Amino acid sequence: MSFLFLSEAAKDYADLGFLEEARCLFEYIRRKDTTFIHNLEFYSTVLWHNKDFLKLGALCKSLIAEYPTNYRTWLILGNYFSVKKDVNRAILCLKRSVIAGNSWYAQTLLGHELLSKQDYTAALGAFTKSYKSFINNYNATFGIGNVYMYLDKKDNSNFYLMKSLKINEKNMFLRFLVVKIFIHNNELDKAFSIICGNMEVKEENYGFIVDNIIHQKIKKDQEPLILELVSILIKKNYLPEAKKLLDNIRTKNDAYHIKNKQYEMAVIAPKYFN
Repeated sequence: MSFLFLSEAAKDYADLGFLEEARCLFEYIRRKDTTFIHNLEFYSTVLWHNKDFLKLGALCKSLIAEYPTNYRTWLILGNYFSVKKDVNRAILCLKRSVIAGNSWYAQTLLGHELLSKQDYTAALGAFTKSYKSFINNYNATFGIGNVYMYLDKKDNSNFYLMKSLKINEKNMFLRFLVVKIFIHNNELDKAFSIICGNMEVKEENYGFIVDNIIHQKIKKDQEPLILELVSILIKKNYLPEAKKLLDNIRTKNDAYHIKNKQYEMAVIAPKYFN
C-alpha cells in the first residue's frame, strides 16, 4: 500500500475528527520514510489539537534540516509556535508559508491566528482567500462565519457556519464549535437542531430525544457535543433531562465539571428566588 494512499486516508480521518486514527497513520508513515512529507501539515494540526509541542518541535527540527524552504516546513513551524501561544511568530511563519507555496491551508491557519488577535479584517481576508482557493474548505468556511459572529453580522455568520456543516457534516468537533456559537448567541433551538442532525425539534420531544441518546450510548467523541446539549436543557429549565445526560458522561474532565456546576446552580436557584 502506497504512502500517498495512506497519507490521504490519514487526512480523511483528521477531516472527520478522528484524530487518534489520523495520528497513528501519519506516524506509521514517518517511521517508514521520513522523506515523505505529503500531507504532513495535517499531521502537525493533529499534534496541535493534542497540544503535543514535543512531537511538533521534533518534526520542525527534522523538516528544517531537510526542507528549509518548503511551505510545509513554515506551516508546521506556525503550528508549533501556535501551540506554544507565541501568536506573533506563528503569524510570521504562516505568512512565510503562504509566500513559499501559496497554500490554502496556510491561509486558513493564518486566519485563525489573526482572529485570536482580534484582527477581524485581516482574518476575514485570509479565510476568504483560502475559501476561494479551495471551495470545500470547511475550516475556512467556519472561520468566515466565526469572524462575522464577532463583527455582529448574524445572518452572514449563520450562513457560513451552516455551510461549513454541510461541507463536513460528520465532523463532531466542527459541529461542537458551531453549536457553541449558536448557544453563545442564545439561538438555543437552532443549536438543539444541529445536535440532532438538523432536524426540527419540538420541546415536548426533549425527553424522548434524551432517552434515545442514552439508549444508543454516548461515544467519547460525542461527549463534548452532548455537554453542550446539557447547557441548552439547563437554560430551558429541563433539569431532569440534563441530569440524565450528565449521569451518562464517562469522561469527568473540566468541561463536565463546569456543566455539572451549572446544573447544581440551576437546581438550587429557585430556592433563593421563590
